[in-house]
Amino acid sequence: MKKTLLSIMTMAALVSSATATAAVETKNITVNAEIPHEITMKKSNGEDIKKIELVPDNNSPTTYGAKESIVIASHGQDVKINLIEDFKLVSTTESGNSFTDLTVTMDGTELATTPQKIGNKVSNIAKELTIVGKAPSTSKGGEKYTGVLKLNLEPVT
Repeated sequence: MKKTLLSIMTMAALVSSATATAAVETKNITVNAEIPHEITMKKSNGEDIKKIELVPDNNSPTTYGAKESIVIASHGQDVKINLIEDFKLVSTTESGNSFTDLTVTMDGTELATTPQKIGNKVSNIAKELTIVGKAPSTSKGGEKYTGVLKLNLEPVT
């Protein structure tokens, strides 16, 4: 019985000394989150803008144009927009033929290679993208023209 009592006392001493020497540590950890500058541009019905077809103007058969209702979402930030390079429509069959007087406008403001602020602090505002140009006087029936409209959209910082 003496050995059992000694064993119990030894265990109690070990347990109490282990808890008495345990250190308490407090940590303050800084946590950060940043909302990215995400800007999207889609058709007003939510579809991606893949292609825009220019059609002849009823009043001027050499003038072609298209209007597309688009939505720019920018997480509540103003947006700058510009053409990355001058927009061109060139013939796919007749070398050297291209549209002239091409203009690209956003809600009536002509876009150029210089960035322009378009007020858009409230996301999902519908805007009208308009493209107008004149077919070359030497164009032939059935001739096709193609080009890539390269736009740059970035947050105003």
